[in-house]
Amino acid sequence: MTEQEFAIHYRVLKAHMADMTDWFQEEIREVLFCLKQDVHKYHLGGKEPNWQDYADSINEILREDGMPALFASVNEEVYDD
Repeated sequence: MTEQEFAIHYRVLKAHMADMTDWFQEEIREVLFCLKQDVHKYHLGGKEPNWQDYADSINEILREDGMPALFASVNEEVYDD
């Protein structure tokens, strides 16, 4: 997953934050805070964040809240329940 692909899904995620419980919103915010720190380091010349790891973490939180996964990799099959 690239930074640009992540950014597209990020905008959709932000639009749906209100649909999540407060607890899960906070979980998502914690992941996004860590990502923001990694992006800042990256722009200062550090290592690029592992976008897929962050996408996987967010998907896990969404699934726990009964929502569908937002980030799907090319090799991952997505099923409608």
